[in-house]
Amino acid sequence: MRHRFAWLSGIAVTALLFAAAPAEAAPPDASDYGDSGFGMDISAYGLINFGWHTSLGAGAQFAYPIVPAGFVRNPRFRDALHIEGGLDFGYFFWSYGGHDYHMAMMNPVGGVRWAIYVLERLAPFACAKLGAAFPVSHDDYGRYHTELYALGTVGVIWDLSDKISLRAEVGYQYVGGHTDVWRIGVLFRI
Repeated sequence: MRHRFAWLSGIAVTALLFAAAPAEAAPPDASDYGDSGFGMDISAYGLINFGWHTSLGAGAQFAYPIVPAGFVRNPRFRDALHIEGGLDFGYFFWSYGGHDYHMAMMNPVGGVRWAIYVLERLAPFACAKLGAAFPVSHDDYGRYHTELYALGTVGVIWDLSDKISLRAEVGYQYVGGHTDVWRIGVLFRI
């Protein structure tokens, strides 16, 4: 039930963002982001996971464009493929068998992000990443170990200016169980 609510909420927020945007937007100017399209950026965000384990945390990621001019050849749309990597820190907590458990984890993560500006200041994106979850501290449950995981997310980048954007994303990962992941933060172009 919580998974369905989380996914439906993410779809509703994305639909509202598209509905709030003007129907006709001026063609975007790719020169705002460098001669060849998108440039490098750094994102900082808060995160929350729902599912088998619930967690709260924060993270940061660095992105470098590997295909800065993108794949779409329509001048009304700018797109780019970035390689993106960073570090998340999360505090997980859950109840099982009448006991409460908790652990803190550091999660290095890396992969690709493809974004396309559909409006002058709004770019939906999709990410596919791999990571590792390292327990930093935990209770006495005794079964914690380093775990590799896959992560897929979709989100939006909403430009506030040429250098600063809001970034929101929702996705699915497996770290000690299946969980939804929600991130909201700020993206800085460098």
